[in-house]
Amino acid sequence: MKCIAVRLKLLEIDFDPVKCRLRCHGHIINLVVKAFLWGNDPETFEAVVDSLVNKDDEEAELLLWRKKGPLGKLHNIIIWIGRSPQRRDKYEEKVNQLDPECTATSLVHGNETRWGSNYDELVPAIQQREALEEFVSTAICHNLHGEGDSLGTALKHDELTPED
Repeated sequence: MKCIAVRLKLLEIDFDPVKCRLRCHGHIINLVVKAFLWGNDPETFEAVVDSLVNKDDEEAELLLWRKKGPLGKLHNIIIWIGRSPQRRDKYEEKVNQLDPECTATSLVHGNETRWGSNYDELVPAIQQREALEEFVSTAICHNLHGEGDSLGTALKHDELTPED
């Protein structure tokens, strides 16, 4: 609240962080960020994802996340890498190869129940961007006509496009 007061003071808006304390401030910020990232009705999106996860309908879940733009595609890529110990190992090797000083070599999978999990998913991906891009590009080239292609589950469907 003190940081908000400092920012508002720069805009010449009087704000007392003690008197204007919001008990649910963290929850409100979480809701705002979700609305910004996922649209006006993030709860419906989460409910649909949950129903698809429960039904093990991988293709429908991937398609739903893809519609959410770059963050949705990143989510799918992180899930794809994490589904196989061999892919996880190869990804970590790529991170170590490109940045031997990197201490965090794995990606974080976000979820709907933990506040800030989208942020937790995004930060390592940005820090490991070069390795992630190279790993995904290599995988797409090797599997262009491979596993999951006919189902819409292939990694190539999660490449960023100019619209993203």
